[in-house]
Amino acid sequence: MKKIEFAQDCNGIGLSRVARDCDMAETIGFYKNEYQMYYILDGERYFYVNETCFLMKKGTLALVDKKQIPFTNIIGGKSHERFLAEFEEQWLKKAGEIHGIDFLKLFGSRHGVYELNKKDQEFVEGSIIKIESILRGDNPCAEALAKNILLSAAIPAMSGMGKRAPAEKPHKGKMLRYIKVREIINYIMIHYAEVNGLEEIAQIFYIDKSYLSRIFKEAANFTVNGFINFQRIEHARSMLLEEGISIEEVSKKLGYKRVSYFDRVFKKYVGMSPMQYRSSVNIVKKTRKFQ
Repeated sequence: MKKIEFAQDCNGIGLSRVARDCDMAETIGFYKNEYQMYYILDGERYFYVNETCFLMKKGTLALVDKKQIPFTNIIGGKSHERFLAEFEEQWLKKAGEIHGIDFLKLFGSRHGVYELNKKDQEFVEGSIIKIESILRGDNPCAEALAKNILLSAAIPAMSGMGKRAPAEKPHKGKMLRYIKVREIINYIMIHYAEVNGLEEIAQIFYIDKSYLSRIFKEAANFTVNGFINFQRIEHARSMLLEEGISIEEVSKKLGYKRVSYFDRVFKKYVGMSPMQYRSSVNIVKKTRKFQ
């Protein structure tokens, strides 16, 4: 069961407060695989980093680096209520330029779970209450005010708030499922251009495809096909920066049979077409060159 207490897309930041039971594969959020700040208001969840497990309970906060999401999962545990802020990478970069902070680097270095003291808990929870109150109102500047309050809480969280949570021992069954998914994730990360989807992966690992679909979504927060596409698009970003390689060649190297499909998938994950992405990066390079 789940109950969405609050949810709003603020043009670059997705905000939601949800109460839900454990072991639900359905995700509740606005953006797929973006930087996240995850705070537990009540109950508990398990947070996995590689094979290490951490217990998130009331007053704990997790910072999730999008580049490490395939190896980080929040599964298991009891029913809980959480607040989630999802930051789009492009928005986070622009905000960092304005504030003179490399937010992406901070997310990378602070990736993990932190236990907050009572004062910091009150500060974070007070910020959540203010954000929701503002966004429920009719102030024309509501989104800007909410983002400002969120950053006032996120910046201290990324710069040293709280102490790292100790490792825990999770339920054995959940851990075994998680390890199996990790094994499959590692395989996909190596063979992303060759594998063709859920059915093929299920055959390679001798797993029923329905069972694989369920445990993969639970543990990785991706479908199998979604994770394959995610890996391909992450490599496409780098390949598109290379000179002398056409978009058609990039598409072929990544395992896409049709350029039109590659274009559609890239746009879904990046927010722009491969051509637009390549042009935007080149413009930034030229601007920096003449600064």
